[in-house]
Amino acid sequence: MFRAIKEHITSMRNASHIHPVLIIDEAHLLNNDILAEIRLLTNFDIDSVNALTVLLCGNEHLPRKFGLSVLEPLASAITVTIFVETLPKEESFAYIENRLSACGADASLFTKNALELIHQASGGNMRAIGTIATSAMWKAYMSKSGQIEAEHVQTVLRR
Repeated sequence: MFRAIKEHITSMRNASHIHPVLIIDEAHLLNNDILAEIRLLTNFDIDSVNALTVLLCGNEHLPRKFGLSVLEPLASAITVTIFVETLPKEESFAYIENRLSACGADASLFTKNALELIHQASGGNMRAIGTIATSAMWKAYMSKSGQIEAEHVQTVLRR
């Protein structure tokens, strides 16, 4: 299977001048065997050819895995590591408001108390902010409310 995948990637690179990118979200949930096999996918001509880019996205547990000796080859192949910090309260509010504006919605759809509760519950983590805010919008819609209140957010957080 590895040979077939590598041949396809090489063909894409040589014939079509396409550089594939493999994006793996929630990579911290992968077991060590799978992570080690991902490294095998990137090994072209003893690393002299860069035919595939792999982006591993995960939470703070992912970098800790790379300290394990079984993952040393993968860890040594990582060229860039980016850590995304959590957002302070004002930026959490702006994040929600900008996402609403991008969708054509009124930025004041969430009450101040709802925004405060979302920030507090998410700890400023953008993915958590988005998940909580989206679920709270559904709760408000189902209750035929024109604005997302703290009560909608609390309902989401209780489940």
